[in-house]
Amino acid sequence: MKAKPDSVASFTTAKSVADREIAARYCPDSKILAGLFNEVERLQAQKEQSVLQQDFENAVLRRDEEEKIAKQIDALLFDSVGK
Repeated sequence: MKAKPDSVASFTTAKSVADREIAARYCPDSKILAGLFNEVERLQAQKEQSVLQQDFENAVLRRDEEEKIAKQIDALLFDSVGK
């Protein structure tokens, strides 16, 4: 059974919200994290728009960028929580 696009978007949004909550708790003054979260949200919107327009090549590029930034966020959060 394939996941519905809405459920995938909901999961991605839930992860973003959870990461933001962790960042707010452990890195409340981190402008870097805030900027990265905003960039991920922008890329998610672009990716979803590309899929709606059936521009799958662009959607894949946005996904790859999003994953790269998500790894940066994870690293920053790990460093902050690990202190």
